[in-house]
Formats: sequence, C-alpha cells, structure tokens
Amino acid sequence: MVSPISGTKPPIQVSIQSRLLKHLTGESYTIVNQLICNGTHKICIKCCEIKEIAQFYRHAKMHDGFEQTCKPCLYKYKLNRMNNPQIRSQQHILNGHHSRKKLYGITREEYETLLEKQNGLCAICLNPPSERKSLGVDHNHNTGQIRGLLCSQCNVGISALDHGQEVVDRILKYLGLSS
Repeated sequence: MVSPISGTKPPIQVSIQSRLLKHLTGESYTIVNQLICNGTHKICIKCCEIKEIAQFYRHAKMHDGFEQTCKPCLYKYKLNRMNNPQIRSQQHILNGHHSRKKLYGITREEYETLLEKQNGLCAICLNPPSERKSLGVDHNHNTGQIRGLLCSQCNVGISALDHGQEVVDRILKYLGLSS
C-alpha cells in the first residue's frame, strides 16, 4: 500500500518492536524509531503504532522536529485532562505553588500557614478567594518581604498605593472621599 501523503510504502509493521517501545525512553526510543521508520513515518509513544509523519505535530526541540505522540493520542490526552475537574484543579494548585516558590521564595507550607492565619480570607476585604483563583501573595516590591495574601481586586488596588502618598491623595480626591 502506497501512502497518499508521502508517495512511499510505509515501513514494515513490527508489532514486537512496537510493544517494546512502551519500555523505551530517550535515546533508545530515538534509535528504534530510526531503525523501524524511514523518515516518512514515526512511532507514537502512546499507542505504539507506526504512523505517517503528518499524524504528528511539529516540535522544534525534538530530534526529528515532530512530537513523540500522534495527534489522535494527544487529542485524547488533552480532552481527558479538560473533562476531569480533579486533574485540572490539582494541576492549577501545583502550578500555583511552583510559581509562588519561584517568584516569592514561599513554600507550599508557608502559603498554607499564611492562609490559615487569615482564616482563608483576603487580608483587606475579608472575602474568600474565588473558585477559579487562589489568593495572591502580596509583597513589598522594594524589599521582597511578604505582607500577606490578597484577592485579585485588592492586590491591584494596593499596587496604586505603592506609588506614594500623592497618588493615594489623588485617588481619594477622585472618589470624592477627600477635599
């Protein structure tokens, strides 16, 4: 059978090698993939099937310029993650803790301690965080010292206060709270 895309015959289907791919990683996967496939085909690491290269998305950092997972398998994987609220919330929490550590040097335990001290509420408006967004870490931009946890609205509002008393006075005047 000739491939309609490449015009070449697909490589021999080797089920033994395909099954072995489930246990291969990194360099060994690359070597086996090159031995079995002829450049017009590739082996998907999820389904272990040999497929035409058009069935893979481009990926500049991969050795051959294409993803290791075929489009249908990648679609199933992403669909499963999107439709599973438990996975989505876990990933959101993990990403949040990772970025807090990177940006503010605060560990998950330190964040949880701050949250507990504030009874799970924003330090300014005393409202709980929304379902989709956790409380943000408020810090002094000059010293880096962490002041507390704030909701998005309070965090944005307090950023104006960092500009000094003049700006605060103008805000109060604008709102009609000062003469």
